[in-house]
Amino acid sequence: MLEDELCRLKSLLLSATGGQGNAGLYPMTSFDVPDKEAEYRRICTRWEAAGFSQASEEALVRYFNYHLKGISALSDTLSGLSCDSRCEDLRQLLNNLTGHLLYYFGEYLNKQIQAPAAYRNFVRERLSGEISRVTANLEGWDIPAALRQVLLAYVRHVDRQGVLTYHDLCYFETFLKAFSGQSEIVPDPEERLHRLLAELNYNDLRYIGYVQKKIADRLDGMTTTERAGELKVLKLRYPTGALPPACYPGWPSIQEMLTGWLNEELQLCVQQAASVENGKAAEKMHFDLSVSHLAFIFKLFYQEKLFGTATLTSLFRMISGGVSTKRQLTVSPGSLSKEFYSVDQQTAARVRDLLQRMISRINRNFFPVLAAASAACHFFQGSW
Repeated sequence: MLEDELCRLKSLLLSATGGQGNAGLYPMTSFDVPDKEAEYRRICTRWEAAGFSQASEEALVRYFNYHLKGISALSDTLSGLSCDSRCEDLRQLLNNLTGHLLYYFGEYLNKQIQAPAAYRNFVRERLSGEISRVTANLEGWDIPAALRQVLLAYVRHVDRQGVLTYHDLCYFETFLKAFSGQSEIVPDPEERLHRLLAELNYNDLRYIGYVQKKIADRLDGMTTTERAGELKVLKLRYPTGALPPACYPGWPSIQEMLTGWLNEELQLCVQQAASVENGKAAEKMHFDLSVSHLAFIFKLFYQEKLFGTATLTSLFRMISGGVSTKRQLTVSPGSLSKEFYSVDQQTAARVRDLLQRMISRINRNFFPVLAAASAACHFFQGSW
């Protein structure tokens, strides 16, 4: 029978908070902690019995998620109590139970709920050696500085971030274990890292952007045939089978992101080759902007509903097929889409400066009185 195995611990904390269930206001005056090892074994044994029972999968999902949420709530309550080492015993018990639940019954759990601070600190302390080792490896390996910074930024972000889900912590541990075992990567360390990150389903947008720029730079100057061959080789880097949970589960997998983008680039090569064979060179409008800046301007137009009822998918396809940019002769729908959804503050600042210069030009050419008044205002402000 599936029961609440946390009843004893809940009763313990309820009495410690004066029956109010509110942490942070009640000092610990009496706290009889059960034998934590015995309680740990009892609860784990009950969980294992439930896992091997005749209960349906739906019932087990509810059962194990109920316990994960219950432990999280107990941990949050405990964090607000002022007590002695006995409090630490219970905190350690809750952390060990959480780890057991995630390791043995993780397939049943919704790991997108926020992990309590005590468990985040517990995991960071347990992984501190691997964090230091992976950081040292990344700083010492012979890889491009841009790739090093992308990976170090992820490690430092998770190591210092205040709010993390259970999934974030589980993925971080998997990432560290994979990288800590790579003390020496030869003869091509960067290629080995790319394959490792593909296996880990590392779908971080900063990394995706790095890979796309790296590939675009490599293809620059190649003939259409050479580019098509190179793109086919690059597609082999990304596995086609089942992948582990992604670093960011709310986004497409690394396979979908990069294989989809490579397929789009390959399709562009095919179209260009067909145009050449037919004696027609595809005419494109050139913008002296980066793809990120163009995508943000396009996003502003879309948000102002200047494209009417056209869908984003059709707009990505039409715009990418008809433009070239400062660094890319051909722009794929995938790269335009990626930049559209991942605008950062630096890109926004550059585009804002461009729009302000355009507004100033309009004022000078069509509203000279307004332009003169604006200039006078700036002059007098500087005089004060």
